[in-house]
Amino acid sequence: MDVLHDTARPAQGSGLGQVADTLMHLGPRRGLLLATAFAVLLSLALTLAAYVVVGRLPGVAPLLIAALAPLIVIPLCVAPFLRLLHTLESMRMELARLSQIDETTHTYNRRFFLQMAQREFDRARRYHHPLAIVMLEIEDFAAIVARHGHVASDAVLRRMAGIALGSTRTLDVVARFEGARFALLLPETDGAAADLVATRLAHELAGDPVQWTGGEIIASARSGSAQLQPEDEALDSVLRRAELAQRRH
Repeated sequence: MDVLHDTARPAQGSGLGQVADTLMHLGPRRGLLLATAFAVLLSLALTLAAYVVVGRLPGVAPLLIAALAPLIVIPLCVAPFLRLLHTLESMRMELARLSQIDETTHTYNRRFFLQMAQREFDRARRYHHPLAIVMLEIEDFAAIVARHGHVASDAVLRRMAGIALGSTRTLDVVARFEGARFALLLPETDGAAADLVATRLAHELAGDPVQWTGGEIIASARSGSAQLQPEDEALDSVLRRAELAQRRH
């Protein structure tokens, strides 16, 4: 899910924010064309208005000047601004994306997961849709770190993340929740389907050794899941049940 928070852009309710949004959605080339066309029309309108005030009709030359001046001036003045605007927007979007990603596994981080989980929790309760959360934790992770080091343990984390990302849908959210624990947010999924997902992911990790530069590691994971229940009034209730289910396995 691509949900980025607008922190560098003016508020949408302001005129500046609306102009910035329009220009960034159009792209630099279309934005420049729109700005130039608007400037030409405004220049022609002001020229006609000035002649009407003095009680005369403009000739061809004033109208040509009014139309050509913006065609020359606007690209020279606005084009650099539009390029800078889009460069800054690209940088902002990349920074926002990085703030949501766990560096080691390239899954989402805990903060983003909880934001999305709260949104899906509210939506599921409002419309009475199913929602499930799966927890996966790599077993004996501290021993893996102690025995093989952080390069090997990172390889195990990435392997678990790759399995989870490769086995879920685009609407699901996979996150490194904390340490060696991963959380999966599964909208439109009931408890039985979530149990199958949890079991399949754990079996897949245990099925193949994790390859790293120092050799192979046999890793396993405990998994558990929980489904949203009608009596759940807070997201924490579902999270606690998923964690308890994972610890029991």
